[in-house]
Amino acid sequence: MAIEPTLSPLPSETVGQLRCILDRLFKDGQQWVKGISTTDWRRARYVASTRAARGAIGSAPSVGNVVTDVQVLLSYLAKEASAETASTHNYFVVKADSQCLDGNGIALLRPVLKTNFDNKPQLNFHVWFHCLSPGTVDGHLMVGWRLEAPEGGGSAHDFFHAQPLRRYGPDGAVHGLPDRFPESFPTIPLPATNVVELCLTAVLVACGKDTLRELVRGSRDATVRAAANAFWTRVFGTLNRPAIVVVPPEAD
Repeated sequence: MAIEPTLSPLPSETVGQLRCILDRLFKDGQQWVKGISTTDWRRARYVASTRAARGAIGSAPSVGNVVTDVQVLLSYLAKEASAETASTHNYFVVKADSQCLDGNGIALLRPVLKTNFDNKPQLNFHVWFHCLSPGTVDGHLMVGWRLEAPEGGGSAHDFFHAQPLRRYGPDGAVHGLPDRFPESFPTIPLPATNVVELCLTAVLVACGKDTLRELVRGSRDATVRAAANAFWTRVFGTLNRPAIVVVPPEAD
């Protein structure tokens, strides 16, 4: 019986840059949630605790699969791409642009490691915005987008693109678009040219321009600063490029 070859993980340099970006987002997101008022539903629901990953707290709606340990997230990136890794739902809270959520919501980001139609490793990102409905304690609204790398195989979506999401979590619960809306379109082209830039696109979508600017200016990883700077220039132009601040590495 022939043994199917295992797929190599993403290149180590790529994984290193992704780990740097996602580690920063995770830690900033955790600090942001901890700074929210203790009476705010978002703090009660998403503050780092074992309960936060399991179900609703107080009047907040149940949104599971939110990891509270950054190592769970980072170790996921180095796994072999397969159907099993694609079904792993590791969401984490990010510090979103306050103007986007207006104090009534929270943003979640999920890396999705899978294989494309050419059977090559592919890392995508899902972005969800979770808000309570005004004037209610139980109703809630979720809207999501998946940001995807080229699907390969000569498919119609063999380019970096975004498409809507309507199902959150492994149980396939409908949280975004109703079933009568398709998930296959609209298909919106993205400015990314590689998986690191796709991650930076997710930063811009989920967290806003200020967070991306800080990655350009102050990342401790020179390769991340260079990648973020190139991506920023492509999206916003050289006139709007922030000055780079070289941050010394952390002491061991």
